[in-house]
Amino acid sequence: MTKHEFLSELRSALEGNIPVQDIEENIRFYDSYFQESGKSERETCEELGDPRLIARTLIDSFTAAKGPMADFYKEQARNEYSRESRGDNPYQDAAGDSGVKWYDKLFHYVMLLSIAVIVGAVLIFVLKFTITVVIPVIVIVLIVKFLLDLFRRY
Repeated sequence: MTKHEFLSELRSALEGNIPVQDIEENIRFYDSYFQESGKSERETCEELGDPRLIARTLIDSFTAAKGPMADFYKEQARNEYSRESRGDNPYQDAAGDSGVKWYDKLFHYVMLLSIAVIVGAVLIFVLKFTITVVIPVIVIVLIVKFLLDLFRRY
Protein backbone atom coordinates (compact mmCIF):
# COMPACT_ATOMS: atom_id res chain seq x y z
CA MET A 1 0.00 0.00 0.00
CA THR A 2 1.26 3.47 -0.84
CA LYS A 3 0.99 6.65 1.21
CA HIS A 4 -1.69 7.96 -1.14
CA GLU A 5 -3.75 4.77 -0.82
CA PHE A 6 -3.35 4.79 2.96
CA LEU A 7 -4.43 8.44 3.34
CA SER A 8 -7.27 7.97 0.86
CA GLU A 9 -8.60 4.94 2.72
CA LEU A 10 -8.26 6.74 6.06
CA ARG A 11 -10.13 9.79 4.71
CA SER A 12 -12.85 7.61 3.23
CA ALA A 13 -13.37 5.80 6.54
CA LEU A 14 -13.53 9.06 8.51
CA GLU A 15 -15.80 11.05 6.18
CA GLY A 16 -19.28 11.47 7.56
CA ASN A 17 -18.26 10.25 11.01
CA ILE A 18 -16.26 13.17 12.39
CA PRO A 19 -16.16 16.87 11.39
CA VAL A 20 -14.24 17.83 8.26
CA GLN A 21 -11.69 19.92 10.18
CA ASP A 22 -10.84 16.90 12.37
CA ILE A 23 -10.45 14.73 9.27
CA GLU A 24 -8.07 17.25 7.71
CA GLU A 25 -6.10 17.50 10.94
CA ASN A 26 -5.66 13.72 11.08
CA ILE A 27 -4.75 13.46 7.39
CA ARG A 28 -2.09 16.17 7.89
CA PHE A 29 -0.77 14.28 10.93
CA TYR A 30 -0.42 10.97 9.08
CA ASP A 31 0.98 12.69 5.99
CA SER A 32 3.70 14.31 8.11
CA TYR A 33 4.26 10.94 9.83
CA PHE A 34 5.03 9.41 6.43
CA GLN A 35 7.43 12.25 5.61
CA GLU A 36 9.24 12.14 8.94
CA SER A 37 9.45 8.36 9.36
CA GLY A 38 12.54 7.96 7.17
CA LYS A 39 11.19 4.62 5.94
CA SER A 40 9.65 3.59 2.66
CA GLU A 41 5.93 4.12 2.18
CA ARG A 42 5.32 0.37 2.31
CA GLU A 43 7.25 -0.01 5.61
CA THR A 44 5.44 2.95 7.15
CA CYS A 45 2.06 1.53 6.08
CA GLU A 46 2.94 -1.83 7.64
CA GLU A 47 4.06 -0.05 10.81
CA LEU A 48 0.84 1.97 11.06
CA GLY A 49 -1.47 -0.90 10.24
CA ASP A 50 -4.93 -0.87 8.72
CA PRO A 51 -6.19 2.69 8.08
CA ARG A 52 -9.78 1.56 8.70
CA LEU A 53 -8.77 0.40 12.19
CA ILE A 54 -7.07 3.74 12.80
CA ALA A 55 -10.23 5.49 11.57
CA ARG A 56 -12.38 3.39 13.90
CA THR A 57 -10.12 4.34 16.81
CA LEU A 58 -10.30 8.03 15.87
CA ILE A 59 -14.10 7.88 15.56
CA ASP A 60 -14.41 6.08 18.91
CA SER A 61 -12.16 8.59 20.67
CA PHE A 62 -14.09 11.46 19.07
CA THR A 63 -17.33 9.90 20.34
CA ALA A 64 -15.89 9.44 23.83
CA ALA A 65 -14.56 13.00 23.91
CA LYS A 66 -17.92 14.51 22.92
CA GLY A 67 -19.90 12.39 25.37
CA PRO A 68 -23.66 12.85 25.13
CA MET A 69 -23.25 15.38 22.31
CA ALA A 70 -21.40 12.88 20.07
CA ASP A 71 -24.52 12.00 18.04
CA PHE A 72 -25.15 15.69 17.35
CA TYR A 73 -21.60 16.21 16.11
CA LYS A 74 -21.68 13.02 14.03
CA GLU A 75 -24.92 14.12 12.37
CA GLN A 76 -23.35 17.51 11.70
CA ALA A 77 -20.32 15.75 10.17
CA ARG A 78 -22.60 13.66 7.94
CA ASN A 79 -24.35 16.82 6.77
CA GLU A 80 -20.99 18.50 6.06
CA TYR A 81 -19.82 15.46 4.15
CA SER A 82 -23.00 15.20 2.09
CA ARG A 83 -22.85 18.93 1.22
CA GLU A 84 -19.18 18.65 0.24
CA SER A 85 -19.71 15.54 -1.85
CA ARG A 86 -22.56 17.26 -3.73
CA GLY A 87 -20.51 20.46 -4.02
CA ASP A 88 -23.18 22.42 -2.16
CA ASN A 89 -22.36 25.50 -0.18
CA PRO A 90 -25.39 26.42 1.92
CA TYR A 91 -24.26 30.05 1.98
CA GLN A 92 -23.59 30.44 -1.73
CA ASP A 93 -26.26 31.85 -4.04
CA ALA A 94 -26.63 31.39 -7.79
CA ALA A 95 -24.30 34.31 -8.54
CA GLY A 96 -21.54 32.67 -6.47
CA ASP A 97 -21.94 35.09 -3.60
CA SER A 98 -20.93 33.44 -0.33
CA GLY A 99 -22.98 35.83 1.74
CA VAL A 100 -25.80 34.56 3.88
CA LYS A 101 -29.10 34.61 2.00
CA TRP A 102 -31.72 37.18 2.94
CA TYR A 103 -34.15 34.57 4.22
CA ASP A 104 -31.45 33.08 6.46
CA LYS A 105 -30.88 36.53 7.92
CA LEU A 106 -34.63 37.03 8.28
CA PHE A 107 -34.93 33.69 10.05
CA HIS A 108 -32.18 34.66 12.50
CA TYR A 109 -33.80 38.04 13.18
CA VAL A 110 -37.19 36.42 13.72
CA MET A 111 -35.62 33.91 16.11
CA LEU A 112 -33.88 36.69 18.04
CA LEU A 113 -37.11 38.68 18.18
CA SER A 114 -39.00 35.60 19.38
CA ILE A 115 -36.46 34.99 22.12
CA ALA A 116 -36.64 38.65 23.16
CA VAL A 117 -40.45 38.47 23.34
CA ILE A 118 -40.32 35.30 25.42
CA VAL A 119 -37.74 36.77 27.80
CA GLY A 120 -39.83 39.94 28.07
CA ALA A 121 -42.97 37.92 28.82
CA VAL A 122 -41.17 35.96 31.53
CA LEU A 123 -39.85 39.17 33.08
CA ILE A 124 -43.32 40.72 33.03
CA PHE A 125 -44.75 37.56 34.65
CA VAL A 126 -42.09 37.62 37.37
CA LEU A 127 -42.68 41.33 37.98
CA LYS A 128 -46.46 40.85 38.09
CA PHE A 129 -46.09 37.89 40.45
CA THR A 130 -43.81 39.94 42.68
CA ILE A 131 -46.22 42.87 42.78
CA THR A 132 -49.41 40.83 43.24
CA VAL A 133 -48.20 38.08 45.59
CA VAL A 134 -44.85 38.72 47.20
CA ILE A 135 -45.23 42.40 48.08
CA PRO A 136 -48.72 41.99 49.67
CA VAL A 137 -47.46 39.05 51.74
CA ILE A 138 -44.48 41.10 52.91
CA VAL A 139 -46.78 44.04 53.74
CA ILE A 140 -49.14 41.77 55.72
CA VAL A 141 -46.22 40.24 57.61
CA LEU A 142 -44.87 43.71 58.44
CA ILE A 143 -48.31 44.90 59.63
CA VAL A 144 -48.74 41.82 61.82
CA LYS A 145 -45.25 42.28 63.23
CA PHE A 146 -45.97 45.96 63.92
CA LEU A 147 -49.25 45.09 65.66
CA LEU A 148 -47.59 42.36 67.75
CA ASP A 149 -44.84 44.75 68.80
CA LEU A 150 -47.50 47.36 69.63
CA PHE A 151 -49.50 44.92 71.80
CA ARG A 152 -46.38 43.70 73.61
CA ARG A 153 -45.63 47.21 74.77
CA TYR A 154 -49.02 47.65 76.45
